[in-house]
Amino acid sequence: MSPSDWELDDAIAVELRDKSGTTLDTQKVLVETSEEQGTTQDGTKISFKLTQRRFSFRDKRDGDYLLALIVYKDGVPQPAFIFPMNYSHKRSKPGNPVYMVEPSCPR
Repeated sequence: MSPSDWELDDAIAVELRDKSGTTLDTQKVLVETSEEQGTTQDGTKISFKLTQRRFSFRDKRDGDYLLALIVYKDGVPQPAFIFPMNYSHKRSKPGNPVYMVEPSCPR
């Protein structure tokens, strides 16, 4: 489901916050759609569109952060969904981390 299914704008912003809630960086979630190939349970090959929402925060130090997902309704930001996370360069492959978001909104 997309945000518009919940009467929300398709735009989503993500804030990286420190443990006290101070915003360190903000990124817009990018929507990428690609044509993919797959196989059904009965072995039939099919094509389908895959839509992914991604964002990335670069050059951040290891540590505990909060991710705040902000959705909009008629251009007005709604209360953020906040998720604690621990970021470590050691656990990642070289390069910048990219996170994928599948927004789901409570009724």
